[in-house]
Amino acid sequence: HLSKQYKINITVVDKQEINAFALPGGNIIIYKSLLEKLRRPEELVALLSHESIHINERHSLRNIFQEMSSSELLSIVFGRLGQVGQVIAGQANMLRSLSYSRGLEEDADELGMQMMVENKIDPKGMVYLMERLEEANNFQELPAFLSTHPVTASRKAVALQFSTDHPFSGPVKEDIMTSWNDLRV
Repeated sequence: HLSKQYKINITVVDKQEINAFALPGGNIIIYKSLLEKLRRPEELVALLSHESIHINERHSLRNIFQEMSSSELLSIVFGRLGQVGQVIAGQANMLRSLSYSRGLEEDADELGMQMMVENKIDPKGMVYLMERLEEANNFQELPAFLSTHPVTASRKAVALQFSTDHPFSGPVKEDIMTSWNDLRV
C-alpha cells in the first residue's frame, strides 16, 4: 500500500528526461525514459515508495509554505535595501530552500525503504534505483549544495546501509511481478 490517506494516481509522461515527482493530493508523475532504465521490479517499488512518501508527508505543501514564509520574512528584512539587497536575499533563500528540499528527499528515501520492509519487499531496490540514476546522470551531478536532491552516491550509500540493517530474503511478490511484467510489455 502506497498511502492510507490518498488515492495514488500514477501518470507516465512520454519525455526523454529522467525524472519522477509527486504532486499534492496523490499524483505521481513518472517520465517514460526513467521507467525504461529500471531493471528490477524492486527499483520501481522504491521509486513509487519514495514519491508516495512525499505525498503522505505533504512535502510539496511544506516546501511551498516554507518558501512563502521565507520570502515574506526576507522582503520585510531586505525590502528597504533595493534591488541588490533583494537579489542577495533571494539567493540566500534559494540556497536555504535547496537544503530544506534535500532533507525532504532523504526523509522520502528512508521512509520509502521502511514502507518496502513493512510490505515485505527488498529495500535493496532503493540501492538499485540509485544505480540507475547514477548511470542516467553519467556520474555528472551538480555539487550537493546546488541540488535539491542529495548526491546520488550519498543516497546510495545510505540505502545500502539500510538494506544491510534490514536484510530481506524471499521472492518478489507475485502481484508486483505481474505488474512489472505488464509494464515492461
